[in-house]
Amino acid sequence: MGFMDGIVMSGVVILSADEKPYKTNVDCVVMSGMVVMPDDPSTTYICYWNDVTQKKLEPWIDIVQNRLVVIVDKLPKLSKEFKELIIIDKSLITVSEYASYDKALQAMFRYQDREYVFSLLVECKLPIPLALSWLETNRPQNAFLWRLLGDVAFTLPNRYAWSIMAFCVKPDGKNPKWPKRSKGKETEETPNFVRPTDEYWHLLATLDVDIRNEVRDTEDEPTKHIKGVRKEPTTQWL
Repeated sequence: MGFMDGIVMSGVVILSADEKPYKTNVDCVVMSGMVVMPDDPSTTYICYWNDVTQKKLEPWIDIVQNRLVVIVDKLPKLSKEFKELIIIDKSLITVSEYASYDKALQAMFRYQDREYVFSLLVECKLPIPLALSWLETNRPQNAFLWRLLGDVAFTLPNRYAWSIMAFCVKPDGKNPKWPKRSKGKETEETPNFVRPTDEYWHLLATLDVDIRNEVRDTEDEPTKHIKGVRKEPTTQWL
C-alpha cells in the first residue's frame, strides 16, 4: 500500500522559505525539526527543517489537523503525485515556474488550440488569483465568462476554473496587457465585514453578486468600494 492510499486529509502541509505570513495565528508553535505532534486542529505548526525530504514528510500528511508549515531554504525533490497533496508557497517558486505561468497566460489569450491551452493551465497549476487579475485586465466585459467563474472559482477544484479559462476565453492573437499594480493598497479602506488583510476581496466582489449587495446594504458610502448603489438581482436555488 502506498503512502497516499486511504488517506483522509484534514489538514495541510505547506513548504515555504518565509515564515512571516504564517505567524499571524495566536495558536502557533515554532520548532526546529519535528519535535511536536502536529495534531491540534486549532494550531499552526511552523517547523524549521532544511534537510527535509519527501520520504520524511510522507508520514505527516495524514496526521496534520490544521497547518504544518515547513521552512526550507530550497525546495526538496518531490514527485508530481506528492505535490498534489501539499502547498508550495510562492517564496519557493523558481524562475522556471514563473516562466511556465507566463507561457500559460500568453496562450490563454492568444492561441487557437484550446485543448493545448487547457493542458498548459493544468500542467503549471496556474494560480486562480493570478489568472483572474489577468482576465480582469484583458477580458473585463465578458459577462458570461465572469458568471461561470463566479460559480466555480474558490469553491470547486481549480480544474473547473481552468476549463472555463481555456474554452470560454476567445483568443485574439494579440499580446495581453499586464495587470496594473494597485496604488495605495496599504491605506485602502475595506468594507466593515471584510478583513483589512484580505488581498482578494475585490476579485471576489467582481465574481459574487451577494458580496456586492452586502457592501450596498452595510456601507454608508458603498461606491467607495464598488460601482453602483442599486442592489443587483440574484438567483437562488430552492
